[in-house]
Amino acid sequence: MALRDGTEVKGLLGTQNLTTHVEMKIGAQLLSADYAGYKDFRDYGVMFPSRIVQKVDGRIIADLTVTEALANPYLIFPPPKERATSGPERHVTVAPS
Repeated sequence: MALRDGTEVKGLLGTQNLTTHVEMKIGAQLLSADYAGYKDFRDYGVMFPSRIVQKVDGRIIADLTVTEALANPYLIFPPPKERATSGPERHVTVAPS
């Protein structure tokens, strides 16, 4: 994968298809991060790593132990009054008030 500026980003997925390692080179520096100990902290079905280690050129710059993580909760909003509640889907334009 490459960023917009052409910077190549490499990632490794573990056996459960969760990211275990990411690295990219910016200029002469190699930035990398390792992720481990994935947990579903709030039983939302969202896995988050409990250990994150970030490195620059192999030197550890951050070694984090995550003890709590909160995913965006699922919220239900009423449909806007401009959208029909029945019939085929349609696009509407809402003018600013």
